[in-house]
Formats: sequence, structure tokens, C-alpha cells
Amino acid sequence: MAEGAARGLGREVEGGCLERADVDPYGVPGPNGRDGWANFDQTTGYERELVDILRFMHEHAIRNSVWITTDVHFAEAFRYTPFAADPGFAVYELVTGPMNAGIFPTTDFDTTLDPERLAFFGPPSPGAVTTWAEAKRWFNFGELSLTSGGSLTIRIVNTAGNIAFERTLTPS
Repeated sequence: MAEGAARGLGREVEGGCLERADVDPYGVPGPNGRDGWANFDQTTGYERELVDILRFMHEHAIRNSVWITTDVHFAEAFRYTPFAADPGFAVYELVTGPMNAGIFPTTDFDTTLDPERLAFFGPPSPGAVTTWAEAKRWFNFGELSLTSGGSLTIRIVNTAGNIAFERTLTPS
């Protein structure tokens, strides 16, 4: 699995690696733990494959990775430290969306990879949004900005252009 995962890694740049995932976010379980990286309390999902990928990255010193995920109808940002023996190995995840769709937030997340939630941008519950005017406040997108020095700024931006979350990561 690890060799196959290596071929699938995104373009590695000096000091980091940027990934895009076509399944639901790491820590946010899909219904019954399926259809995503996190298996939560189920036996389905792609968690074992994700751990294989992270192990490969760790063994090959691919650090400072940022994963961009979506499809949960709210926005979050996480920092994961999946290897207790190496707390300096961290993986960041930026979860964004939607620009225009139903809003179904959940504050539940899978703790397998030792996550730290850096941001949550969404209403407290799906029922808290009952009108289009209320919904527009929560529509969002992700934004990435890379400097010539290699610093990467990740943002969650609402549709009014206001920054709901921002974090700058520097190469190590």
C-alpha cells in the first residue's frame, strides 16, 4: 500500500507537500463511518489506507503536508499529530464548502489521528438555519496563498469575502 500511496502523493515542494483528497475529510465521519477517511466507531471507511499513507510520509520525511477536503457542508481546520513518538510530524487539513447548498454541520470528529480542531465555521445545528438569508452567512470556500519564501497561508473565507479562519505555515 505504501508504495502505491507514494505515487499518489501531490506535488512535493521544498518544506512541505500539498494534497487533495476526493473522499470526505480525515476526522469527519460520514454516515455510519463510511465514505470517508475516518471510520469513527465503524469497520468501514479508508482509515487503514490513510494511516499507511501517513506512515509512508513519516518514513520518507515528507513533512508539513496540507490536505484539502470538502463535502461536509460546513468548514473546519485541523492539525493532526498521528505519531506520538514524533509530535513534530503534523498534518494540516482544510475542510471547506459549500458555496451554495444545504448546511449540515456536526461537531463530532474521529480522534484516531490525535486531531486538534483549529477552526469550526458553521451554525450550531442544521435546524439553526431556516432561511436563505441565514444560510448565506455560512457559505464558504478555501483559499491558499504561497509566498516566494515558501510560507503557505490557508484560509476559510465566507461568500461576503470575510476571513473566518487563517493560519500561515512556514517551511521547516
